[in-house]
Amino acid sequence: MDLASLIDWANRNEGVLQALALLGGLLAVATSLVRRRSEMPSRRGAGTEGAEALPLRFAGFELDVARSELRRGGEMVELEPKPFALLSYLVDHRDRVVSKAELLDAIWPDVVVGDASLARALAQLRAALGDD
Repeated sequence: MDLASLIDWANRNEGVLQALALLGGLLAVATSLVRRRSEMPSRRGAGTEGAEALPLRFAGFELDVARSELRRGGEMVELEPKPFALLSYLVDHRDRVVSKAELLDAIWPDVVVGDASLARALAQLRAALGDD
């Protein structure tokens, strides 16, 4: 999807522009992931309960969801559970725009949280990725 199509789609869908503004620099990472999707290792046993995912590599990082690890150049990057869950969710859904409401539901299921919780997790994730 090119940028013009993305903007057109966002204009037709309530709340998506707010989510894009909140995601800020993460949109660039997600775009990079979409472009590199064919270069990324496929998930072994995708859709199979209990199957382990292979580590995903992007922009000098390695994300190992099965081990809850994020590495940069082989070095472990410290990341709290919610920002890690946010990154994992965005990577898993890199083929489409994810709304703010969907992120809140996915990262904080059965908990009522506000925009500040998402903003805090995004800020921590951006700092960990070096996108301050």
